[in-house]
Amino acid sequence: MTATQTPTRPEVDRQRTDSGGAGVGIWVITTFVALLALVVSIVALVVSVSHESKTVHTAASAPSKPAAGSPTVQLSEYKVAVGASTYKPGKVDFTIANGGTVEHELLVFRTDQPPSAFPIDAEGDINEEALNKISDGDNIAPGASQTRTIDLSQPGTYTFVCNLPGHFKAGMYQTITVG
Repeated sequence: MTATQTPTRPEVDRQRTDSGGAGVGIWVITTFVALLALVVSIVALVVSVSHESKTVHTAASAPSKPAAGSPTVQLSEYKVAVGASTYKPGKVDFTIANGGTVEHELLVFRTDQPPSAFPIDAEGDINEEALNKISDGDNIAPGASQTRTIDLSQPGTYTFVCNLPGHFKAGMYQTITVG
């Protein structure tokens, strides 16, 4: 065949075979690289979407910024530490921080009853409807916090408690006096 002639199909096949299949080899390598790039792109997209989903979830439960000078209520297994045992009447901005390893909540009841006299259910948890609940917020994930204004305007006794199943029974409460 001369340089100006166009090869026929059998001659192209023979040239591929004669050259050790270099044309086919290049095609296989090019296809492999293209498929690899596609797989890497898909994995990157999945990781990106997964990371964005986790970021949104984390941001929703991230600690809120404490109010300047606000007292902190520390929750942990199985303690409520309000900080002070007496407060002046008024609305107080508390930062409620969960320093424990499990989820906690903070309820505040205004009652002169001692916690040992609180109405409880068969599992030992407080019957919340039977007491004067003045504050209730979202459950707090481990390591997270929230800021909440609690109305302590009326003088008297207030009990800060976590009433998730078994927590009150384990002694997770603290009583303060407002006056």
